[in-house]
Amino acid sequence: MKRLLTALVMAAAVVMSSVGSSAQAGPITPDTVTWTYNFRPGLPIAADGKFSVYGDGKDGDVNHRVTFTDQPKVDDAVGSSDIVATNLKVFSTAPGLSPDKLASGGAYTLFLDLTSTQDGVTFAKTLTFMGNLDGTFSEKNAVITNVVYPSLNKQTVRLGAFDFTVDMLSYTSPGPPEAGTLGAIGAHVTVANPGPSGGDDGQLAHEETAPVRERMTGKAALLGRLLGQGPRLIELSRPAIGSRTLARQRQGHAQGQAHGQHRRAAIADEGQGHALGRHKVQG
Repeated sequence: MKRLLTALVMAAAVVMSSVGSSAQAGPITPDTVTWTYNFRPGLPIAADGKFSVYGDGKDGDVNHRVTFTDQPKVDDAVGSSDIVATNLKVFSTAPGLSPDKLASGGAYTLFLDLTSTQDGVTFAKTLTFMGNLDGTFSEKNAVITNVVYPSLNKQTVRLGAFDFTVDMLSYTSPGPPEAGTLGAIGAHVTVANPGPSGGDDGQLAHEETAPVRERMTGKAALLGRLLGQGPRLIELSRPAIGSRTLARQRQGHAQGQAHGQHRRAAIADEGQGHALGRHKVQG
């Protein structure tokens, strides 16, 4: 009897503890949702393993470049936060009066993997950001600016029950090689309740949708333009967009004509209500 009473008391304690923990945890909110992120440079890797962009005319020369770090994955972000995409470092042996230049060679791509597990379900999305470093750098100085392309610098995705908005708004220019001062590209991630537009929740089981493929086509065109192949890619993407628009216009025009004809027939008929009813049944 004593053993049975002890067992019952222990079972009750376990139940109360479980109920108390559930009540204390409460529902997940934008301020308490946890998520992981990982930025990955989409750049050529030099012989020393560093992601790099090179001074104009110095492709592959490790002494005339700006490197991008591959930041480690962060597994425990909570709510809205500032995050670091990559750190920048200058390498140059060019004299100060004849510095290396970044113009055509400064284009870069950064991929951002976002993941959030909510109620035992994992949601994930990958975003693509593209930009361009511009300016000059040498062994004694560095004046480098950064431009993230406006169509890509702010993106919102749905992960489970929340919208994640990533805004690439932070940039610190790197110092000259001898100073060892690192530059940085960063972002602010805002986690919020879903907006009225809805959308894909990013669940891993979901297949890629047509809108996603269209957005990737646009990004490919932009990347092609950076690589000097833009006109061809843009030209290939225009007919599909134009044909869809023209098809919708023709469809709307045909529907308008059909609607007008039905209306005139109904007015000419004395039994307007009955005629319209018969028309609907026959249609």
